[in-house]
Amino acid sequence: MKKGLLGAIIFSLFTWSAFCGTFTDLGNMVNSVGGSKTVDVVESPIPDGRSLLPIVYRYTHDKVIKDEKILDTDSKFIKVNVINDTYDILTKLFFKAGIGVQCQEAEIIVKKVEGNYSVTTVTICTYAVDKNGKQNGDVIEGTAKKKNNFTKNVVSTLDELFKCSDDEYKHWEEMANADMGIQASVEKAPQNKIQKKRWYEEHFPVGKEIELNFYFVTIVESSKKGFAYELKGLLADSPETVVHFYTNKEEYVDKAEKTAFKIKGTITKVVYSPDTSPKFKMESIIIEE
Repeated sequence: MKKGLLGAIIFSLFTWSAFCGTFTDLGNMVNSVGGSKTVDVVESPIPDGRSLLPIVYRYTHDKVIKDEKILDTDSKFIKVNVINDTYDILTKLFFKAGIGVQCQEAEIIVKKVEGNYSVTTVTICTYAVDKNGKQNGDVIEGTAKKKNNFTKNVVSTLDELFKCSDDEYKHWEEMANADMGIQASVEKAPQNKIQKKRWYEEHFPVGKEIELNFYFVTIVESSKKGFAYELKGLLADSPETVVHFYTNKEEYVDKAEKTAFKIKGTITKVVYSPDTSPKFKMESIIIEE
């Protein structure tokens, strides 16, 4: 039940407050007669000078306050289209229920709608899990009312995140833009090459320090001044992208080839595909530790 983090900062208490209506009702997910049968789409304004991506990125990557009942959380992107600001997110909350542990799982879609953003809950359910967080009980599907309540809680949380300080916002903006998984998602978007190129140019990550999943192919002595070794491999989240990683650390000499691990450094160059290529994407990245 480990949650992946990039530069995590603990959510302030408003996050707990925004979610607590959902938490206190987690054990009552059995479908019932009555209530709304329509799944709502809830909109809320995006404040001037702010964008949606840094906020949803923080929503999926920041730590969430836990207590005696909330044991763990896990939120991640299922699908990202940063060009039209649409994010499909899967979120899980693991909580105590009697003598056991249950998981509430929800899929939400957050997207920009002119000057607003909208949220809708696609699915929501609960099920029992074992000590490793694996499902070992029947899935209880949530009603439309449960989905709508969850949507309102998500909107409340995102609204509060938009109110963060300028420094906090800048931090998460940089984290999102330098995330190579986000960068790689651009090439998978259905938009045309010019739109993709403009997005890359606006969010060019050169000079940013990043941590990414690296698929290690081989290591050679470096020809770049100031570095002893060059690791050659692929971006694990986008295996079509070649990664050149320059380092002085001896520990990488002992790494087994064809394995994956995290690397951290500063992006010094990104090479994109030429205009004659059938699709526009990142072809290679140079990172210096």
